[in-house]
Amino acid sequence: MKFYLALWASKFYLFISKIFGQANSDRAGLLAARICPEVLSKVNKPKTVIAVTGTNGKTTVTHLIYNILKNDGKKIGFNIWNANTRAGHIRCLIDSVNIFNKPNKDVAILECDEMTSDTTFPEIKPNYVIVTNICRDSIRRNSYPEFIFDKINKGVNKTKDSVLILNADDPISSFLGKDNKKIFVSIDKINNDEVYNNISPDFIVCPKCNTVVNYEYKHYRHIGKFKCPNCKLESFKGDYRVTKIDDKSFVLNGVEYPKLSENLFNIYNESLVIVLLKQLGYDFKFIQEELKKSFIPKSRENLEVEKGINIYSQMAKGQNSSALSTVLENLTKLNNKKQIVLLLDEVYDNPYSSETITWLYDSDFELLNKLNLEKIVVTGPRYLDYIVRLKLAGVPEEKIEVSKDYKEAYKLLNLDKKSDIYVLYEVEERPMSREVVESLKERIRNEVE
Repeated sequence: MKFYLALWASKFYLFISKIFGQANSDRAGLLAARICPEVLSKVNKPKTVIAVTGTNGKTTVTHLIYNILKNDGKKIGFNIWNANTRAGHIRCLIDSVNIFNKPNKDVAILECDEMTSDTTFPEIKPNYVIVTNICRDSIRRNSYPEFIFDKINKGVNKTKDSVLILNADDPISSFLGKDNKKIFVSIDKINNDEVYNNISPDFIVCPKCNTVVNYEYKHYRHIGKFKCPNCKLESFKGDYRVTKIDDKSFVLNGVEYPKLSENLFNIYNESLVIVLLKQLGYDFKFIQEELKKSFIPKSRENLEVEKGINIYSQMAKGQNSSALSTVLENLTKLNNKKQIVLLLDEVYDNPYSSETITWLYDSDFELLNKLNLEKIVVTGPRYLDYIVRLKLAGVPEEKIEVSKDYKEAYKLLNLDKKSDIYVLYEVEERPMSREVVESLKERIRNEVE
């Protein structure tokens, strides 16, 4: 009876929220859990439940899946605003059943926080689990990669019927789910670009015999092909392999697909989506056509052109050294002249907080010296910490500009069309980044002929 009280109360709350335009909230899930703590395991699930977790790329993958399945006419339960904890899952699944607990959706797509996957996976019982990667994240939130591996592994070990779709080139997440069916995605060595890591990679020692491993190649960070010289443990072979990457497309298992992003990590994300769609029974022609209409969520990366000046918005998670370093590493592969705005403080930071700044020294800011960098604008409450870090990284002082107020940062950029502008922002600072970009576009309209 407690379950049905929770279901009805939550659905009523959700109904009222939608009327007042406040549906994008997990409060309905919190209410249901307060009435019936077991609500997540008791609510009936759609025929297909897809869970997506990992350190980076969850939002990109879930949105691509959602848009493609929606275009195919599927009824989908999905928290489009990325509520990825237990309350969000409850809210999504309660919205996927009627008042009698009968599913009214074909599919549920759940972005799952890796920290809670050990407890939520057994309750959700997903048909498919996509793990994008496991790498260094916030020390405060996520501790270290092995800790996150254990969390996810405990979850999938309790749902052994779940099919895992994994990145074979990630030597951490690829070892998940000993007893689960696993499908691997990999990218061949496409070019001879040397990967630069100032910070040691997340995977150094063989988990089997504790010997330092050798890498045949790395695509970025620790993502690549390894082999242990002692026990011969090595990377898994991809069931689906990217064998060619061009300017506008890539080839996966002999089929050409449109490339949605210049970033290599998004080719991994896109490939994981393709594999899932293949598992759901879609043929390559359908997937090709749908991907032609798809795009990476603008909250993650976006390009706007104003009077011939390119303005790139790129999420680079604050407190996440791997995410930021990967973005900077990707920028080193582009020869264009660049101006960068750093907007990486989390919204609750303030000059008097004692938030750890160790992640700044765990990030490869030294990569900035490999860019064709015109200037870098530092802004936000922790601007002094960034200035120290940039100087220690060897960034010339004359290239560093400071704006204590992020709303004034756009005024420090040059508008000579000789350089592209990149606004790198923390996930919670998307609204602030939009303010910077919109102010910059207005300035360009007023000042550029």
